[in-house]
Amino acid sequence: MKNISIVIPIYNEEEILYTSVTGLLKVLTQLQARDYEVILVDNGSTDRTPEILTHLARKSPRIKHLSFPFPDFGAAVRLGVETASKDYVVLLNADWWDENFLDNAYRQRKQAEIVLASKELVSRLDKRPFVRKIGTRLLTKLTHFLFDYRGLDTHGLKLLNRKAVLPILRQCTTHEILETELLVRAQRRKLKILELACPVSEIRPARTAFLYRCFNDLKELLLLPKSLKAESLTTPKLFFHADDVGYSTNSVIQTEVICRNKQLSSLSVLVNRPGFIKASFLIRKLKIPTLLHVNLVEGKPVSRLKDIPSLTMANGQFFPLPIFLIRLLTHRIKPEDVQTETTAQLRKLRQAGIQVIGLDSHRHTHMFSPIAEVFENVAEQEKLEKVRSYRFFRTLTIGGDLKRMFVAFLCLGTRLVYWAQCNLPPSWSKASTGEAFAVASWENLHSQNLRQSLTDITLVIHPGLTFDNQTNLLIHCLASIQDAIGKQVIKPTSKISKLSLGETWNRLAWVMRALAWDLQRPWWGLEYFLRSF
Repeated sequence: MKNISIVIPIYNEEEILYTSVTGLLKVLTQLQARDYEVILVDNGSTDRTPEILTHLARKSPRIKHLSFPFPDFGAAVRLGVETASKDYVVLLNADWWDENFLDNAYRQRKQAEIVLASKELVSRLDKRPFVRKIGTRLLTKLTHFLFDYRGLDTHGLKLLNRKAVLPILRQCTTHEILETELLVRAQRRKLKILELACPVSEIRPARTAFLYRCFNDLKELLLLPKSLKAESLTTPKLFFHADDVGYSTNSVIQTEVICRNKQLSSLSVLVNRPGFIKASFLIRKLKIPTLLHVNLVEGKPVSRLKDIPSLTMANGQFFPLPIFLIRLLTHRIKPEDVQTETTAQLRKLRQAGIQVIGLDSHRHTHMFSPIAEVFENVAEQEKLEKVRSYRFFRTLTIGGDLKRMFVAFLCLGTRLVYWAQCNLPPSWSKASTGEAFAVASWENLHSQNLRQSLTDITLVIHPGLTFDNQTNLLIHCLASIQDAIGKQVIKPTSKISKLSLGETWNRLAWVMRALAWDLQRPWWGLEYFLRSF
């Protein structure tokens, strides 16, 4: 271990400071550290902390002692990182540092610009009081909601690539939630963030009252979106992913039009629907990244009926979605049947000469247990890159949020029924794919909704299918999309623009009704306050 600067902001730590720092120096010696420095930043302490820091600095030439005139955690961290002279900076706390994290983070330093010690990655390692755990989780959930942050934690030990992170750190303006702001800005700048599980316990009482800390953190967090939007660090990009390709011949035709105009980043194909053969020719021709859209709720299965009795009715068809959900909640869908059918559909897609990179599901059935667990097993066995993760599923309206909450409640029910666990299935928690996405048919999406996204987002559409009117809006009303993301992403073509006068009027009328309904909602002011600073 070499070429590292260790920065520790300190505020009124006279009871544990000497023991903590001397213990850290011993651990660094055991790790055979060389060419390092320890920067102790006094954050406006009012006890004997400055005297102890002076004594430590005299005792060891590797220790630097800096002082800040008043308590300001964010300013103290910025001062320490600015002063650091090494290529890698490790942020520690006087009351929390971990020998294993130091070793593992240093080994992973070239894999990411920021390596973070996560308290949430393995929850049983968090030994803090219950109230502190709840506060951390609420802060993280709010960060996910406001900024589409994709990590599980924000506050904790960190190893930073100083050259990559320092320009971002200089733009941070917050005090108490500097670590959260740093990670949000780093994600927007496309820096890689790696989380490592790390145990944490409380060796002394908190320096500030819990409610007072929560109030200050919440205030800064709600003001942060305005600062981020004003700076416009990056222009959010909009990508398209086509679902249900192969559902019908028309869906394949519309998908081909979109592909030829370079508007599609990936697609998901159904193998048991009438348009599959034509879809397979299209995919082989255009060589677009393809996922298997596993269908368990429409049409006939690929497997033999006797092999999957819990999935099919007497007529050989799959159970429709409502009955399928009832059977899930009553433990009448067998995981082995789901795995058999999923593997059969994957085999059929590969036999058509298509390279599959991942899995998702028709009607979002892998939100639920046991389908979510089966998908994880199949992806691991078949060496697939990703499974669509609802951890990054964005809902951009209040109606979409309520619908998502209801579905999450059903997912909790299936997890409890099948595995006797009161948590969400792995499709909601694991990060098999880190792509933020929204579903056009889930809610009425228009330019105002898309403008709310501070990060790149993939929009899931259903080309050529009548139930997804939002797709028609997004493909044909080009001005709204351009206004939403600040640049043209779809070029009009003669194939897309050939609409009759009646069709054009119907589409414009639908847009006006959607906008009028949205602007008249009584909770518009609340949504604007929370999302559109």
